[in-house]
Amino acid sequence: MPNRRPLPRPALAPLAIGLLLATAGAAARAEAVEASPTLLAATADRSASGCPALRLNHLQRRVLVAADRGEDGLRRYVQRTRMIHQLDLAETDRWVQQVRARNADCRVAITALAP
Repeated sequence: MPNRRPLPRPALAPLAIGLLLATAGAAARAEAVEASPTLLAATADRSASGCPALRLNHLQRRVLVAADRGEDGLRRYVQRTRMIHQLDLAETDRWVQQVRARNADCRVAITALAP
């Protein structure tokens, strides 16, 4: 077996910090995936109109507000918060379209039932 000299303590510090940051980053990505708007189903309650009222978390509301500003607004929001929420623009846009379609379908159904 070759005689290996142990690394000096100052050389171990960057390795330890790198390992700590790598595991923290992996944990943050796992939490971001769990908190992704496409993976969190918006639960619904019946409102007075008979249409399900969406219950959205803070991130989902912020995404919808950004989407209301237009395609460019959504793109800027996703780009600005990409390191925090790990959102994908295409996936987020699909989620926004699904939420809007669900709300539109409900409005059409309510209008059809009205006298």
